[in-house]
Amino acid sequence: MEDYNFWADLLDTYQSSPDWIKALWIIIPPTFLLCLVGLMRPRHRISEYPQQNNGEVLYTVSRETDNRLCLRRQVAVPEQELTMLLIEKGAEDDT
Repeated sequence: MEDYNFWADLLDTYQSSPDWIKALWIIIPPTFLLCLVGLMRPRHRISEYPQQNNGEVLYTVSRETDNRLCLRRQVAVPEQELTMLLIEKGAEDDT
């Protein structure tokens, strides 16, 4: 067992395999590495979005367990500054 060479055995297996298997041996490792690099790259760069630090979060919207949308106020706003926004489900949203 001391004279066993992994690389010689691997190359012998490669040489004796059919051509389509050889093609897969050549194509799959670089494809895997390219996909791995593609997944590691950020999808959006933060610098692409304008930074507006002059505002504050007033409301958050969340979906409840019964599929209702809930609008929550984050900061106290005087009543005279509040405006009402009605959200209705359109006919095209009925799924």
